[in-house]
Amino acid sequence: MRLTEIQKELLKEEEKELCRKLGMGMGDNNSLEEIRQLIKTSEKIVPTESEKVESGKEFTVSLDYGDDDKEILTGILVEERTTLISNNNNLISVQSPLGQAILGQPIGKEFNYNVQKTFHVSGRILDANIPTIERAKEIVKTK
Repeated sequence: MRLTEIQKELLKEEEKELCRKLGMGMGDNNSLEEIRQLIKTSEKIVPTESEKVESGKEFTVSLDYGDDDKEILTGILVEERTTLISNNNNLISVQSPLGQAILGQPIGKEFNYNVQKTFHVSGRILDANIPTIERAKEIVKTK
């Protein structure tokens, strides 16, 4: 399996989060060992310049709100907000502070933005892909 350095970081974070959620120490489960093996044995690849966050792409970012408040967010960058979009699909407008910070940026890029001029957020782009058909069906609503 081939993974970027950032994808490896994401797997490590998911492993830690899984351990916390399950209340277990690192290595108490075979699936965790499988994750470790993927991290250790995967071939490092460097993302190309064409792998950028663009409108219509699903992206994953790590966000740091300060005071040890961090999260991994997956969303889809969209051109504009519409009443047909439900909030639970993580659709992020290109005009939002996060959208403006990541639009056109390559995987691995670190970014910063402010919310209401007083709240500072920093982050890193972990992945950007065209959404799967299943994901697209979740988003597109027909009447």
